[in-house]
Amino acid sequence: MTVRAIFENGVFWPLEPVGLPEHSTVEFEPRPISETVDRQDTRARLRHHVVSLGHPTGIDNEVIDADLARAAGDSHDSDPLAPTL
Repeated sequence: MTVRAIFENGVFWPLEPVGLPEHSTVEFEPRPISETVDRQDTRARLRHHVVSLGHPTGIDNEVIDADLARAAGDSHDSDPLAPTL
């Protein structure tokens, strides 16, 4: 099993769930990976989760919000009780 982790404040934090019981004692040899490999892996995981709306969208947040709401089946009517930003 290979576990990718971030080392921060003296603790190794796994980047994904690890299939071990809580409080398991493990042994490993940390091996730093290059940032390039890490970025490539991150991009691949991001591409896996990207949703296409099937048409181009603008960079205007309101247009993006309306597109996402339409894709989710929401009317995107403004909530009179929601705070304005």
